[in-house]
Amino acid sequence: MTSTNLAAVQALDASVLTYVLGQGDHQHPLLITDFTVDILSRQGVTTTDGLFLLRGHALSDGTHQAWSVVLKIFDPPHLDQKADDLWAVDREYEAYRSGLLSHLSGPMRTPRTFAFTEHEGQRWLWMEHVEETAPRVWALEHYVRAARQLGEFNGTYLTGAALPEFPWLLRNMAEQWSTMFAPTGAWESPVVKRFYPPEVQADVMRLWAQREAFYAALRSLPQVFSHFDFHRRNLLVRGEDVVAVDWAWCGHGAVGGDLVNLIAGSCMLGEWDVAEVEVLEAAVFEAYVEGLRRAGWQGSSSLVRLGYTAWLALQYGLVGPTLTQVWTREERQARAAELFGGTSEELAVRWAALTTFSVGRSEEVSVLLRAVRGAGRHARQADPNPG
Repeated sequence: MTSTNLAAVQALDASVLTYVLGQGDHQHPLLITDFTVDILSRQGVTTTDGLFLLRGHALSDGTHQAWSVVLKIFDPPHLDQKADDLWAVDREYEAYRSGLLSHLSGPMRTPRTFAFTEHEGQRWLWMEHVEETAPRVWALEHYVRAARQLGEFNGTYLTGAALPEFPWLLRNMAEQWSTMFAPTGAWESPVVKRFYPPEVQADVMRLWAQREAFYAALRSLPQVFSHFDFHRRNLLVRGEDVVAVDWAWCGHGAVGGDLVNLIAGSCMLGEWDVAEVEVLEAAVFEAYVEGLRRAGWQGSSSLVRLGYTAWLALQYGLVGPTLTQVWTREERQARAAELFGGTSEELAVRWAALTTFSVGRSEEVSVLLRAVRGAGRHARQADPNPG
């Protein structure tokens, strides 16, 4: 696949790199002596032509120094696209430029930003190159660490930190996602028919009919600032820190919702075996709640479980059939294998199992809703002077 942006980056004048690196923590002026450009990742679902790693050497204070920097390129936004649309192309750029991601509450880390530049209408975001210290394939302990830090991060917005208020933040991620990939048109696909038996189809469509109640449940829960794409591929362990990248979907969401992609998203991508999803879920959910407690939040874990299960049902219980239909088409099979690591049959098996698991968790939602509402009524009855 030819990269049109790669040639533009390779043709950069060294003065641009001198400026960018000078915005970092170099104490002396730099003279760039050489550099190379590589595509950093080809696993972006929407583009493979926007993320680059630049490395080289520079003279600084009489010594030769190695340097590296990551460049992420954003195309101009569509004129008719709303700022809070799921696919708004410049949300991450705005999140960094506003300073929001440089001053996160809690232990969550992001790559440091060096500079913001423009090139022929594009916006170029220059960031720190974070090199992971953990193995490429994470053990359970790495997911647990990420969940705990995610809980601490989310929990700060339940204990005093103000939710950010920018017009480009997502506020209805689950609704946009589940509507965009609605299961209603997927059942005629031969692959979907083969791997999603009639009883699973019926369960998915039953959930689809109930989706408005799930949206309402999520809106009723405590809201936190969320990453919304917090899966293995967007996380880097560096020492004791977890560094989260790709904030293109960040916004407001129910407590517990940000946990969904760490579990189900990692399984969908093949980073964790879906056959062992319950092992991952149990360990990660416990760690997330522990993180919330570390942040000082003492609310009911039933609220967290409700946010997690309702969001899981919407994001992975409803969309599996459509994902299977789209990515097993003959013209997409090579790209699907590159993105998700499997043949069409293997992906269909994986995603059908994930759909079944996610729909199964939806059965908890009505029970949790009754428990949460009952607890709320009891609290109001016990308070002689309600606000």
